[in-house]
Amino acid sequence: MDKKTLLIPIIIIILLVTNLPKTTAAETQSTGILDNLRFINTNSTTEVSLDQTDIPSSGVPIDLNKTLMINVTVGLTGKLPSLFPKFLVGTKIGNWIMFRDKNKNSTVNVTLSVTNSSWCKAELEKKIIKVDLLSNSKTSTKLMVTIKETSLALQEDQIKLKAEFSPPESWMFKPSENETSFKIISKYSGNIKATIEPLENVDKFIVKPNVNTTLPLNITNNFNGETKVKIDFNNDNPELNWSISLSQNEITIPKGKNGTVNIIIKPSSSKETQELKGNFTLTPKSTVDIDLEDQYLTGNSIKISIGTLVKKSTEDEFEINTNMLIILIVIILILVITVLMIRRKKA
Repeated sequence: MDKKTLLIPIIIIILLVTNLPKTTAAETQSTGILDNLRFINTNSTTEVSLDQTDIPSSGVPIDLNKTLMINVTVGLTGKLPSLFPKFLVGTKIGNWIMFRDKNKNSTVNVTLSVTNSSWCKAELEKKIIKVDLLSNSKTSTKLMVTIKETSLALQEDQIKLKAEFSPPESWMFKPSENETSFKIISKYSGNIKATIEPLENVDKFIVKPNVNTTLPLNITNNFNGETKVKIDFNNDNPELNWSISLSQNEITIPKGKNGTVNIIIKPSSSKETQELKGNFTLTPKSTVDIDLEDQYLTGNSIKISIGTLVKKSTEDEFEINTNMLIILIVIILILVITVLMIRRKKA
């Protein structure tokens, strides 16, 4: 008998003596003592990692309805005790000692699970990963993360990915687990719409001299969150010295709602006819309190034109009033003459 053959029963006896089963008498009677022995209790190490190049940099929001395809690497290592004879690995006796099954090989299952908030969706290509426990091998799969189209702006969440190795109690390897995570932020997405109703479809709008004209600027917030809109006026004819002011320079509008800012126009007191052109710039910005670069908090600005505002000269106003007075006098005279003629005929 060679040395290796002689060592096998000696090793088994030592293992049996030093690692007694933790079972009840009833369990032993029903299943047999050998089925409940754990000969060696040794550690295992589970690893799970993500390909960082597939994940947006920290502080970069993700577009709505966009799916991230993230490569996941899973590994598992079973540490054999120093006393365990290496020549038993892969043999029926070695398999029986390690797994209580002489026909079991070293390919085992690692279970993956993912945790995420309801405003995003996270799915695994595979939830059960097969790895070789004894060869330090690693296996790849994919994690798909999607920001839902209905997500509110600039929400934060930690996507947690967990890998677990949960062997039967009779195996010589202890359970192990590993977890990794990364942060995602939903993008501030959408637009604003604005109209100045009296100026729609009008090339020129007449404003009266020496009085205030108020025009409503209606703004609709189509972003996926509450929005503060800043309003600036760009005057193409500053030399005319008209007064163009707003009831407020900023307005906060809830998601999907409308807001109104009044434009107050007062022409200059000059007597000549004047025409003024210009536009308003509306800049939307999220009201979410989050530490991000300004470019991720601000939406695209829009411009809305006031067209051409026309102020008639005071002479024109006077001429119009004089003409109206003359017409009125003529009408009155005609009426008086008509009445007198009717009375004369009756007499």
